[in-house]
Amino acid sequence: MNKLIILLLLIPTPCHGFTRAEIRQKIKTEAIRQGVDYQVMVALAKTESSLNPMARNKEYRNGKYIGESLGLFQVRRITAKEHCGITTTKDLMQIDNNIRCGTTYFNRQLNRYNGNISHAVLAYNRGSLILKKNGKAVNYDYLVKFHKHLMGGRW
Repeated sequence: MNKLIILLLLIPTPCHGFTRAEIRQKIKTEAIRQGVDYQVMVALAKTESSLNPMARNKEYRNGKYIGESLGLFQVRRITAKEHCGITTTKDLMQIDNNIRCGTTYFNRQLNRYNGNISHAVLAYNRGSLILKKNGKAVNYDYLVKFHKHLMGGRW
């Protein structure tokens, strides 16, 4: 019985129909296609959703509902429509669409901030207004969490 339990612990855990290795490969494929460092994209997905392709998060700012973030990359529908042409929740929750859209939006932020990964990550997470006019990042806790995932956090 104990041997069976040990063997079951060694089997890769599926994450809503996909193993973590499959999720990582999907992210890597799209990141390479778009010319983005895939390790940055994996860290971003881990920071955004803990690598949960079915993650849903209602967002409020100043007590006002502003929308729902969806999927692996926690993309809001308004962002998906504007940057990726995705108009339905069902389409955005499909893992390949979510990865493509999250990578596209991050890549645009990366270009906007001249390759500054920290600024692009903050703009991705909270919008470009999170950066002060002098260019200093103001959401330090989120940035620390992202960099921990990027710099060797096991997933």
